[in-house]
Formats: sequence, structure tokens, C-alpha cells
Amino acid sequence: MAWTIATKQDVLSLFTIDVDSLKDEWSVFAESFLLNYLGKTSVSDITTKSTFEEKKSGTGGKVLLLQYPISDLVSISIDEVSQDINNYSAVGRELIAKESTTLPDEWTYFPEGNRNIVVTYDSNIPDQKIYTFAVVMMIIAQILYEGRKGADADLEWGTVAQGYDGTTGNQRFGLIGNLNAILDELIGKKGRVKIR
Repeated sequence: MAWTIATKQDVLSLFTIDVDSLKDEWSVFAESFLLNYLGKTSVSDITTKSTFEEKKSGTGGKVLLLQYPISDLVSISIDEVSQDINNYSAVGRELIAKESTTLPDEWTYFPEGNRNIVVTYDSNIPDQKIYTFAVVMMIIAQILYEGRKGADADLEWGTVAQGYDGTTGNQRFGLIGNLNAILDELIGKKGRVKIR
């Protein structure tokens, strides 16, 4: 699932870009690259489950955006009235009021108000902050790489002959080399992701 180790807000806090321009595949690739580097098979190997309580202001819409991806919805109250969590569904960081013809109107949208909605939920977050920072830096590297596609776009999969140190072009240049360098600097030289 995209945006688990680092959220879009984490990226936006370090790099100015339109939030709609952030591609899910950048997050998936960066998280997979980090897992491969650490020798882990699942995001759950480097995350921990935490419970969060957020007070949000309703806007009259059907979707409420929370800080972290929702793994388990614990409770919702609107204007201090407890709601049935089955009337809502969670997709990533979005809490969505379900459409219904039998439920009262207050269950089909989030009524306007100032911090009138309290949501308690469980989420999986990285057990080390450095993982979040590493993923954010790799996503920014991908954004910058996408921005310079053209004359040097072929550097990602460079075909330069093997050098004296035994590395090939795609290990020294371009996006893969940049991502390996980020991980080497932030986490330590535990291994490199090899692309052949």
C-alpha cells in the first residue's frame, strides 16, 4: 500500500509540489527499495501499531482526511455523540461516510463545525523516524529525476561499460545510484539494491 512509511504531508513538508502531482507508484517504489535495502519482506517488519485520536472540523462533505493511514477504526463521535463505525469506511487516510437511504442524514456526511468530530483509529507507523525521512528523500529524488527527463533520462538504466571498481554504469549514475546513496548516508552501508 502506498504512503505507509511516509505520507504525502511528509513529502510536502520538505518539497513544494502540488499534492495531486504526487504519484502512488513513487511511494510504492521508495518503500520497496527501502525494504530490499534492509533485507525485509513486508512493511509490517519496520512499522509499529499505534492508536491516534484526532479532533477534526467537519466541512459538510462525505470525506474526512486524517493524519495517518487507517488500519482499524476504533470510534467516531460527532458533536459529542458516539457514532456506529459501520456507517463509515476507511481507505488509506480517508474516512468516508457511507451512502444510505435508511440511515439519518448525519451519518451520510460530516456536518460543518469547529473540531466537532473526534476519530480514534489504529495506524501502522515506522518504528524509526529515519525510515520516514529516507522514503521522503527517495520520493523527492524521483520527482527531481522526472523533472529532468530528456537529454539525461537514459542515465537511469545507463549502459556504460564496467568500470575498474567492478560496477556498471547504472550503479554509478542516475536514479538508482542516487537512491542507493541516500540509503547509504541515512541508514548505513547494509547493502545495495542491484538493478541488472
